[in-house]
Amino acid sequence: NYIRKVFDAFSTDDRIEFHMYSNGYNIENMKKVVEYDNCPIDKFSIQISYDGRIINDLYRLNNAGKTTTDNVMQTFNYLANKGIKCYFKSTVPNGAENKLYDTWLNFYDLHQQYKDYKNVNISFSPTLDYSMSSGSNMGAEAALNSFRSEIIKIAKKEIEFFEENNRHLMSWFAGSNTKTNCSAGLNLSAIGVDGSVYACH
Repeated sequence: NYIRKVFDAFSTDDRIEFHMYSNGYNIENMKKVVEYDNCPIDKFSIQISYDGRIINDLYRLNNAGKTTTDNVMQTFNYLANKGIKCYFKSTVPNGAENKLYDTWLNFYDLHQQYKDYKNVNISFSPTLDYSMSSGSNMGAEAALNSFRSEIIKIAKKEIEFFEENNRHLMSWFAGSNTKTNCSAGLNLSAIGVDGSVYACH
């Protein structure tokens, strides 16, 4: 209801655009927003949290311990077909360093699936979740070696991707001027409406 009130108040103002963050889990809640009469689809963008299937299936579970991946992909596909500007943002938890390459491959498949959608930009822009104190189960040196190995494999694919698409799929390869490199807790802190402080939004 809050979002609808915002739309009612500002959707006719050409100076204002709207952006929303979502985990993409509940498509019915998303429909209540997107299908509202005053939803300004042409001025609305949504960022969906999605870590790639292999990581999502391990870390983003519902209260019953089941994967949420299919729910997220259903929501994203719904948004894409509604003409909403939508994209993904990923997190790489501690201990998942050895899954980066497989995750890149998943994002490549998504790029292929949505490359003809003008409102969709598939990019793999992961944030390393080093803000957590638990650390990797592999140990620091093993985790770093695994990370290096994964990045080298991705780099070879990025060269091919760039030659074909004139851009990088993984934002890390695009350089620091893209402003897409997000470091959880290093260059961003967020304060919730209840006063809670987060290392990342």
